Amino acid sequence: MEKYFSYSFTYETTDEYGVTLTRTESGDQQGNVKGSYMYRDANGVYRTVEYGDNGNGFQASIQSNEPGLVSHKAADAEYIVQN
Repeated sequence: MEKYFSYSFTYETTDEYGVTLTRTESGDQQGNVKGSYMYRDANGVYRTVEYGDNGNGFQASIQSNEPGLVSHKAADAEYIVQN
C-alpha cells in the first residue's frame, strides 16, 4: 500500500513586463491532488488551468480569453472561453 503525505504550496510572481504567473496545489493522505495555475500578460490575455485527480483519473478545466480559442472538450480537458 502506498503512503501519501498531505502538502500544499502557492506562489505568484509578476515580471518587469507585467506578466503574472501563479500556481497552487495540494494533496491529501489518500493521494488526491488538486491545483491550478494561471498566466496573464500585460494586455489582460490569460489562461487558468484547474486540475485534479480524486482517484477517478486526471481532469482539467481551462478558462481563457485567448484570441482564436473556442469552447470545446479534448482529452478529458474542458476549454471554456471567457470574455
